[in-house]
Amino acid sequence: MNETKNNMHNSNETKTNMRSSNETLPNTRYSSDTLPNERSMNTHTSPFNTGDIVFGKYRVLSLINEGGESYIYKAEYNKQYYVLKCYKYNKIFDIDVYDLLKTKTDKHYNLIKLYEYGYHNNVAVEVLEYMNGDSLEDMDKDPMEDPEYKLCRIRRFVELIISGLQTLHKAGIYYNDLKPSNILYDKGNRRIALCDYSLCCVCDAGSTLIQHADRGKLTPGFSSPEFNIGISSAAGDMFSVGVLIYTLFYNRPPFLNFDLEDWELSLFRQDQFLPVDAPSELYIVNDLVRYNAEERASLKEVKKWCSGEYVSTSTLKNKKGTFSYRLNGIDCYDRKSLRSALALNWEEGLRRTITTKELFESFINNEQDIASMAKIASSESEAFSPDVAFMRFLYNLFPEDKRFVWKGKIYNDTQTLSEQMLSRLRSNDEAFVEELLRNNVLSIYFGCIGLTDQAQSLYAIELAYDKSLKGKIGMPVTPLSLAFALAFLLNTDKKVMANGTLYSESSLRDNLGMLSKYLFDVNGYPAAEFCGYLISTDRQKI
Repeated sequence: MNETKNNMHNSNETKTNMRSSNETLPNTRYSSDTLPNERSMNTHTSPFNTGDIVFGKYRVLSLINEGGESYIYKAEYNKQYYVLKCYKYNKIFDIDVYDLLKTKTDKHYNLIKLYEYGYHNNVAVEVLEYMNGDSLEDMDKDPMEDPEYKLCRIRRFVELIISGLQTLHKAGIYYNDLKPSNILYDKGNRRIALCDYSLCCVCDAGSTLIQHADRGKLTPGFSSPEFNIGISSAAGDMFSVGVLIYTLFYNRPPFLNFDLEDWELSLFRQDQFLPVDAPSELYIVNDLVRYNAEERASLKEVKKWCSGEYVSTSTLKNKKGTFSYRLNGIDCYDRKSLRSALALNWEEGLRRTITTKELFESFINNEQDIASMAKIASSESEAFSPDVAFMRFLYNLFPEDKRFVWKGKIYNDTQTLSEQMLSRLRSNDEAFVEELLRNNVLSIYFGCIGLTDQAQSLYAIELAYDKSLKGKIGMPVTPLSLAFALAFLLNTDKKVMANGTLYSESSLRDNLGMLSKYLFDVNGYPAAEFCGYLISTDRQKI
């Protein structure tokens, strides 16, 4: 890595904005070994002054920051800048870890490079790459930032962070202390990098017992439950990734003000820490922040999340043997509740079904017919509009529910729908009815619920509407007239006079096909007289 191009400002010891949840605290459960030569230092006095030479070559330029466990200095050697991290406590350097950091991870763009380590005047010192930037903890936070944009930004950050974690894991190292203050961000160079290796340990057959005193620390809320009892693992780093995602989105950690006992109990019960209105993209947090390490999402799955392909494990089968699915805070345990949740959360449901194909991936292993219907809907969106394809999917998902659904609204019957259409038309709001006519929504709806005769009649009206818009109908029938006629025909409680006969049937199934024939003359054009009659009759009642 070019050290002159990618400078570093190591601010992992910067001020704490997250109260105790972001402070590294001693853990008395770990053993403490006697240090070589009983090395110690004064924790209240800066060990170096400007101009001091460390390790015979690094000239101290300034004190950058003082944190809870170390002093951070900016130094210079051979016209390049470096960071000196000087520990306040008796630190044992794990030769295996630090040698791996120097030889296996030194060229990764998302990891701060370690040059040297050792003791100077009985002070434990690390020489690190200098990067000009702030930690993620110190970045400016905009409370009004658009959530979708914020999620995109967080996904990009996490993608770079786990790239660094993956390199550490492949090198045989567990990181153990992932949190915003340990992640540097250089906005100018668009660089994210992990910067603190004080709690790293070497992998040992998938898990490691942490024994050294300087590793007997945890970061409340960010460290995994097993780290609290001295176990380090790749899954432990994934736990911290979940907490990090939550913290970056909500600008605070999920376990704020939890004491250790309540925190562990809450994890053990597998409480849901996301707010009920949390975006579905954040569901991965629940899959990462799990008490059982074996149940956590893996690094590979986090990479899928970063690319928008991850599907939450909330779709796994529940104890009753039926699927479960969570949508915008709504738990669905059968097709009926899933259909209602999708219909009421139209935009999100459409996105998961048509755009991202999440529903297909969610049910491909346990409810393959649902996955198949979702796949068909995604294909149909090219022939129909995406909204119509999604509507068809809803009726295929649960055919027993014949209520009309459209863009987040559920109408119990066509009478209710008709009243809504007429109300809008009377107030000169034609957009709603026009949208239904343009997209053949009603004829498709009646076809979905099995009323094919009515579907054909409504399609004739929709076709006439399309022709009238294009000026292909010579008779004095306007698109507005057809919109009124359609709304009136759906209103099953109205009496209609046509050709001297008074029709008062209350069932749409009985009268729609019969009445709609009066809308067209022998040439197949809308009958202007009949349309006009319907509208004038309606006007008289206003």
